[in-house]
Amino acid sequence: MTPRPSLGFVPFGMTTGTAPLIVALGDREHAVDAWLQPLRGDFSLLSLEAPRTADPRRFGVPTRSGDWYLADERGPEPCSFGLALIALERFVLDARRRSPEPPFLLGVGQGATLCLALARCWAEALAGVIAIDGGLAELPQGAIEEVPLSGLPILVVDGSVHGRPGAAQRLPAQLSDRGGCVTLACEADALPITPWLANVAGSREGLEA
Repeated sequence: MTPRPSLGFVPFGMTTGTAPLIVALGDREHAVDAWLQPLRGDFSLLSLEAPRTADPRRFGVPTRSGDWYLADERGPEPCSFGLALIALERFVLDARRRSPEPPFLLGVGQGATLCLALARCWAEALAGVIAIDGGLAELPQGAIEEVPLSGLPILVVDGSVHGRPGAAQRLPAQLSDRGGCVTLACEADALPITPWLANVAGSREGLEA
């Protein structure tokens, strides 16, 4: 029996059974509300709640409310990151079983890094990924079992206006090399998510027609 997802969530605005689902993850420093606000009315929106403190709890390692996983300048702590990724995987796969259409993932900061990691494992379970101010997790070899992204639509939003100049510039090539269909946008632009989603949704409808 597959374990039930353990993450809490908050519906953002009205959710419907027919609108495409977007599952959003912020973190301690990045809220998702501003990114979801323009999408109300067209999508079912769920904002996942980060844990009160990241697991595994360890003496001597600081944890802060809203962190999905433990990390330092070297990158995510592998065990902590793995536990957060498992929780997200269970939530998304449960949502996928309940709907005929796969969900979109939208992540900011640590949320974006988790979303991209899940895409590397379960690209076929997703309609697309929006990664804002995040990157690929630096993990030990073999920590996750990667699969080709197989044309998965991915919008990378450069968060350089938040003090991370060029952080997103490497991502398009990294994700394209894995088979993703990548678009790069700048956060300083007018919110780029709505037109990108409209284009992706239109392409999906054309394929299904």
